[in-house]
Amino acid sequence: MSPRKVVNTVSTDLSSSKILSGLFLAESGYFTKRKTFQEILETTHEMRLYYLVSGKGVIHLAGKTHTIQQHDVFFQPKFTPLQLTINSSVPAEIWWIDFYGPAVDSLMNKLSITNTHPLINGICEPRFFQELKTIVIHYDYLSAADELHIASGLNKIFALLLESCSSSQWIAVPHDNENILYTGHWKPWPAPIGDAHEEYYTAMPKAYAEYNFYGSGIKWLGTVNHDCGKADVLIDGIYQTTVDTYSPVRLTKQLLYINSKLNYGHHIIKIFCTGTKNDKSINCDIVIESFQYFLSSSSFEGNEGDLNTSTQMCRKAVELMRSSAHNMTVDKLAKTLGVSRSYLTVKFTNEVGVSPSQFLIQIRMENAKKLLAETDMNVSQVASTLGYTDVFYFSRLFRKRENLTPTQYKKLTHKK
Repeated sequence: MSPRKVVNTVSTDLSSSKILSGLFLAESGYFTKRKTFQEILETTHEMRLYYLVSGKGVIHLAGKTHTIQQHDVFFQPKFTPLQLTINSSVPAEIWWIDFYGPAVDSLMNKLSITNTHPLINGICEPRFFQELKTIVIHYDYLSAADELHIASGLNKIFALLLESCSSSQWIAVPHDNENILYTGHWKPWPAPIGDAHEEYYTAMPKAYAEYNFYGSGIKWLGTVNHDCGKADVLIDGIYQTTVDTYSPVRLTKQLLYINSKLNYGHHIIKIFCTGTKNDKSINCDIVIESFQYFLSSSSFEGNEGDLNTSTQMCRKAVELMRSSAHNMTVDKLAKTLGVSRSYLTVKFTNEVGVSPSQFLIQIRMENAKKLLAETDMNVSQVASTLGYTDVFYFSRLFRKRENLTPTQYKKLTHKK
């Protein structure tokens, strides 16, 4: 029997990619700060990345104030003072790297990082901190192998950030979406009277949450806390990993699992409560805040002859909704495509994982965030621009997905 031969051909010219080259390490290190502390940090290198391993506080950069907590990543450009204020029940531990090179601008653009938006929330992925620790090392002399090792670690760090960061191509599915199946005993997380419940949780062994989706990637976002335990993640019935969701402090909307390497198509993710925990946790809670699945226009790319009729229709539907979300309705979309609304809804939901109306709302909310952050429009003007005649209905939709009112979001992100 002859040995199996595998040949992988890359269709893209990788030598032209700015992401794969032109990124260099200047300095690195880590420090701890007391439970209450304030300091001005500066760097003379092109860009600095900070990773908050523990603690919480506030950063003030370029006239904007941002709250930071455990597992957050934030950036500081050279010659731009950053005021760090620590106000935490535990000392803060911060690791950092200074880097430079022609790839920096492209990387920051892909990560949507600017002086007024320097923060990436909740990178719980353990590989990120592992790679960060490998390059925060002091050498008396760097061999060629050391240099390659550092370069590899630096690229892996940004590969994980690029994989983890949010974009409009990740479609959010909140915990109370009707397409998420919960088995066992799940309960809404207690919330103040009048506030919406933002997550479901269980401590019941073998209880699980299941979501069917169509795409090439999936994320699970939830809460880590002192009473949280371990969960098994399965994709298409195959065990992937066990996630320990314990944390000494409660942190919400944390990225607990991501897989962006799936073959494009139909998949099922299951989050199982194992009923087990580590020695520090006081319970075995598992929390579902949302799922996100990856869908982009490239997901439908290919020769027309290679695509079935349903896929071609869904691709066209996605293009139409993205190009004219402000005045599009599902009825209008179905009429344009020459099919009934019910036929479109069934086929689109099977292909994409959410209904056309849900997908349209998702696009509008992404557009709303851009308008609120980057223009001087007030909430009523943004709602009208996106096709909403009822500003209160628009505000309810926005708050349900972003956990902030449009006004609160604008105050936090608006570019002066």
